[in-house]
Amino acid sequence: MTKRMKIILFILVIPMLLLGFNTETSEIITIMLSGDSHAVSALSKSSLLLILLCTLLLMTIQNLFTIIPLILLISVNISLFGFAGGYLWSWIVSIAGAVVSFFLTRFWFQDFFGKFVDDRLEQKIDDNGFWFVFIGRVMPFMPTSVVNIAAGISSVRFMKFFLATVIGNLIYFFFLSAISLGILSIPWENGIYLALAACGLIIYLIIKRKRKKTLTLESSSSEYQTEEF
Repeated sequence: MTKRMKIILFILVIPMLLLGFNTETSEIITIMLSGDSHAVSALSKSSLLLILLCTLLLMTIQNLFTIIPLILLISVNISLFGFAGGYLWSWIVSIAGAVVSFFLTRFWFQDFFGKFVDDRLEQKIDDNGFWFVFIGRVMPFMPTSVVNIAAGISSVRFMKFFLATVIGNLIYFFFLSAISLGILSIPWENGIYLALAACGLIIYLIIKRKRKKTLTLESSSSEYQTEEF
């Protein structure tokens, strides 16, 4: 299975790298990263497939290294496809980029990145897989690449990672899209970030408390059965 996944990842990643060296692709990417809204809007006359592939490539890079501002990529998509289309496409390619990053880490770089992660931290990620990823997605100060790599080196199941990414990015990207379009003005931006961080923290504390109660009840029940026996 591991060998098969490495081959599949190789087949997926190499064409994306080659795409980046294409002259037309390089020009489109340069315009997208320039932040010039008029130049980006003019790209709508280019090949739709090529534009979609370029935005997918940029979002994958963002998920691997977090060197491109996320709000810039969302703004580009909204300029090209409108609010609804840009929001949904940003959400879709972010999930695709996260999945690629997760599998690359797990099947190619797990041993390498594992050296830099404390065993206790890795255990905590294993125990709270879904919530670690979900809170990481809605916390504005948590780099996407860190979440992907941390989940990849742990034993978090892919479906938990996937679902947490789908739900978390759906929420977070809506707010970033609204800010990008100007529905939410810039002065509100820090407040929204703090609100998202607070919500994530509250959800985590609630889940942690419930889990603690459940474990306590299970422990009490186990002790009672032992005494009865």
